[in-house]
Amino acid sequence: MEENRKKYLKEIAGWTKFFAVLSVVSIAFLVAMAVLCFVMNEAVTESLSAGFPGGGIVLGITYLVIAVVMVIPTVFLFKSAAGVKAGVASEDDALLTEGIRNGKSYLKFLGILEIAALGICLLGVILALIVG
Repeated sequence: MEENRKKYLKEIAGWTKFFAVLSVVSIAFLVAMAVLCFVMNEAVTESLSAGFPGGGIVLGITYLVIAVVMVIPTVFLFKSAAGVKAGVASEDDALLTEGIRNGKSYLKFLGILEIAALGICLLGVILALIVG
C-alpha cells in the first residue's frame, strides 16, 4: 500500500475514533438530561410554556430515545476506526474493507435519519398551516 494512502487512512481512523468518543459523551449527556427531567418532573413541567402535566417525563423519554438512536451510528464509527486502523497496520485488505464498510453504514444511517427528520419537520409545518 502506498505510504501517502496509509498516512491518510490512519488520520481518517484517528478522527473517526475521536468523533465516536464525542458521540459517547453526547449520549452520556442525553441520558443525564433524561434522568434530570425524570427527577425534576414538576419543575420541568412548570417551566414549559404549555405546562402540560408530565412534561418532564415526556421530555426525559424524548432524550432517552435520541440517546438510544445515537448508539447505532456510534457503534459504526468505532468499528470503522478500528477496521481501518487494523487494515492499514497489517496491510490486510479485508480488514480495511470492513472498516470502510462500517464507515459507509454510518453515513447511510445518518442520511436516512436526516431524511426522516426533514420529513417530520415538513409534516409539522403542514400541520401548523392547517391548524393555524
